[in-house]
Amino acid sequence: MALHGGKAAGYTVSLVGDPQIAKGRSRLMTTVPATHIPVTQAPMTPEDIGRLRQAGDPRVSPDGSVIAFTVTDPDVQANRYRRRIWLAPMRPEDDGEPYPFTGEGSEYLPRWSPDGRRIAFVSAGENGQASQICVLPARTGGERVVVCCWHGAVTDLAWSPDGSRLAFAARDEDPEQYGQPGEARKGRDMPPRRVTRLLYRLNGDGWTSDRPSRIFVVAADGSGVPRPVTPGPFDASGLAWSPDGRQIAFASARHETWDLDLAADLWMVSADGDAEPERLTEGGRGYFYPSWSPDGRRLAYYVEPTPLESPCHAQVGVLDISSRQRSELTGSLDRNCAPYGTTRGPRWIGERLLFGIEDAGNVHLYRVPADGTGKPSILVGGDRWVAEWDWAAGTLAFIAATPTSTGELLIRALAPDQEAGHDGTGERALTRLTRPFADSVGLVEPERFVARSADGTEVECWAMPPAGAMPGRRYPTLLNVHGGPFTQYGNKFTDDFQLQASAGFGVLYCNPRGSSGLQRAVGPGDPLARVRARPRLGLGRGRLPGRAGLRRRGLRAVRLDRPRPPRDPGRLLRRLHDVLDDRPHRPVPGRLLRAGLQQPARHGVHRRHRRIPAQLRRGQPPGQPGRLRAPVPRSATPGT
Repeated sequence: MALHGGKAAGYTVSLVGDPQIAKGRSRLMTTVPATHIPVTQAPMTPEDIGRLRQAGDPRVSPDGSVIAFTVTDPDVQANRYRRRIWLAPMRPEDDGEPYPFTGEGSEYLPRWSPDGRRIAFVSAGENGQASQICVLPARTGGERVVVCCWHGAVTDLAWSPDGSRLAFAARDEDPEQYGQPGEARKGRDMPPRRVTRLLYRLNGDGWTSDRPSRIFVVAADGSGVPRPVTPGPFDASGLAWSPDGRQIAFASARHETWDLDLAADLWMVSADGDAEPERLTEGGRGYFYPSWSPDGRRLAYYVEPTPLESPCHAQVGVLDISSRQRSELTGSLDRNCAPYGTTRGPRWIGERLLFGIEDAGNVHLYRVPADGTGKPSILVGGDRWVAEWDWAAGTLAFIAATPTSTGELLIRALAPDQEAGHDGTGERALTRLTRPFADSVGLVEPERFVARSADGTEVECWAMPPAGAMPGRRYPTLLNVHGGPFTQYGNKFTDDFQLQASAGFGVLYCNPRGSSGLQRAVGPGDPLARVRARPRLGLGRGRLPGRAGLRRRGLRAVRLDRPRPPRDPGRLLRRLHDVLDDRPHRPVPGRLLRAGLQQPARHGVHRRHRRIPAQLRRGQPPGQPGRLRAPVPRSATPGT
């Protein structure tokens, strides 16, 4: 039985054997074409994960001569990642190779001072030690100045325009709950919490209701202590100094119903912390990552127009500070303009804005006029994943990854008013961090193809033959389907796929409906529209359309004959809680909240919901007829 749309550059993917897949006699197979050239190098092994280096967070110096960036290496023995800050000279006359700027440890967030003479960064503490915000001379080196210490992770860092102060964002723990800094009070020694909001914990962060993320300002020479400028029990993120250094813009949900409507607004506050924050936007939208224009009269931002229907395509907009007039600039793209993992706002390049978009398995860079007089135009394209970037002094720097590279640092000249193509002309690679690994291991290149659904909708797919596959032979194949948050598979390095191919499997992965690299009509849309439209599906007496674990095998869902109780979405809602995003205004599709459903505490699922019938645990068919319906192939027809 051939799988519809299952061909890629001669590779044929098919489902063979007994259609009763539950009995284990049917499997997905890949037939390798006769023209395939086998990989002769040793394939990747799990031990090679410790050799994967990753470049990130490039920052161009104010004069455009050097780029600071981070290099991350796995420390397998310590079971953690090590990060160092590197410097890469850009001018050919400098004749220099990239080199480590900081020692071994965990340093990140490199930020150039306005005069380009110093670099501020964060040194993460180990084994419960405090994080440090440090400053080092950029050109001559020397002893680092520890500006301040903080009892937790620092998530953002920025210099004031005059170089005298630093602003940073970090969670501020309630000492009555967690103890004084350095006390390291354990959970059993803490007093009980009274939770009054729907959103009170986040994946990776833990409790947030008594640890709000605040913005602090501190003297850059280390002569003072950090001073909070965003009061109250509200999270603040995406800090941006105004050009005159008097104000700090940020995003925050500070209204009464923030946990019900999931909206967040743009605010600005005095950098001295002597006034209450001023609200700049309102209206139930989700704003994040503001960015000041060079003249200080406008703010660029990302916005989710309908946070209650998250995930949805974020757009780029501009706010006039004096009139409060807003304009969205990227609606014509019909793509997500804030790719998952975005950590900075749109970048002003003269009177244009630089931003990234997700498109059909790629992440590209675009520009758009800030006054709305023109349409967005592509700046950096190709089959690659441009995850992080920066611009200064006529130089664009970015990290570009491919299916066989975790990412290298590239640059190109870009003047504010320059018209530029997107074919890669003028680009120059400054690093070769991933080449030693790629040259010594037989990595498999994927082949892209398009599958078509029954209604004609095109789905981006990629196929990888097993490492060392021989022409004309068939191999068992693994189908990978991504989950959340709102994201996509695509043209970047994925160690899972390389290891699957090295183990002798064909690998298939795709971006089905709901992925972020698609237009809204076949992308996120309304996540529960199909549920409401079909009488047998839903949150009440029906069921949701499919289980992920079975759909990955090309099956229909296993359905219980009894309905779920009303107001108990069970597995779906618990799953949503497990994939909460790190932005508290974006995490849960609001249609669930409108149904009157409150998200449970993580790991707080009642034990009765975790029970698995003994027959299923043993992999045997259920013993009670009628309780379960056996799965069948989604597109199977008798005799095929």
